[in-house]
Amino acid sequence: MFTMEITRLIERCRQGDADALGELYKAYAQRMRGVCRRYISDEQTVEDVLHDAFLIIFTSFDRLRDVRRAEPWMTAITRNVASKCKNHLEVLPTVSLEETSEAKLITAEDRRGKGREGYATERSGEID
Repeated sequence: MFTMEITRLIERCRQGDADALGELYKAYAQRMRGVCRRYISDEQTVEDVLHDAFLIIFTSFDRLRDVRRAEPWMTAITRNVASKCKNHLEVLPTVSLEETSEAKLITAEDRRGKGREGYATERSGEID
């Protein structure tokens, strides 16, 4: 995109033009998706991060001082969101299916008709 086109598009975005937001998304989503993929391999998570990044971009045009720097600005926002997500995912513990099959899972049907005592007994491991 030429700088004049970007300038007009950003100005329309700043004025709340929904069509302009859509145009900006179409123009940059693929590039920003590539930024997300550098940090995250799961495609659903990439789409979630991309969505979150564009929400921040769409609500932060007042912080963009130089329209000529729009793409690096959007890239930095996207990179920061993706990096935070990656760090968060690395902290979460992973539990294998084998570990979960060892635990007795209690469904709502198991508890149906039981009062507080029945539920408390189930939770303590003594299923009646």
